[in-house]
Amino acid sequence: MACALNMRSRRLLSRASITVRFTTPVFLFLALNPILAIADPEAPLSTRLQVQVAYVYQFTKFIRWPEAAFQRQPSSFRICVDASSDMLPYFFSLEGRTTGNRMIEILGNGTNDLISDCQIYVLAKWRPETAVAAAPILTVSDEEGFVERGGMIGLVVNEGSVRFDVNLPAARGAGLEISAKLLEAANLIVGKRRHEN
Repeated sequence: MACALNMRSRRLLSRASITVRFTTPVFLFLALNPILAIADPEAPLSTRLQVQVAYVYQFTKFIRWPEAAFQRQPSSFRICVDASSDMLPYFFSLEGRTTGNRMIEILGNGTNDLISDCQIYVLAKWRPETAVAAAPILTVSDEEGFVERGGMIGLVVNEGSVRFDVNLPAARGAGLEISAKLLEAANLIVGKRRHEN
């Protein structure tokens, strides 16, 4: 069963990657691609979780981290996943994939010592005491109201489709640059000024 799940996740992520290369504007696939949409609100939880993991993988291509974020592990892109997150088993399908010129590593525990070496931290719940406040670490969760509490990207289900909210000041405060194309596809942007691109 684990093998079948892993193969299914890889196919989903592979198809999502191909779509990115051919869609114009390049990030519209997140809003329009049926692979990343759940047309049926009663779709299995596993489907939603796989779609959320595919989103996180695509985020790595549209967010720029400062070079200092890779100082200790220059050839790796690390994603830490809270051990209590339902998404954790699905993230292992990303092991060995690349983003940019770096190999993705999944760390499924969430201890603060390891988080400091990660580029993305996927939380089950927002914890303000987590030691990532000023670090260049993208925080992501599917918890309701995540971005309003201070998280950077919240995965939400809106009218049967997985979408995402962005907390722009939180991301910028951590030294992360989110591309305009990613912001165009966002469901909600916290802290965006009028007329800002």
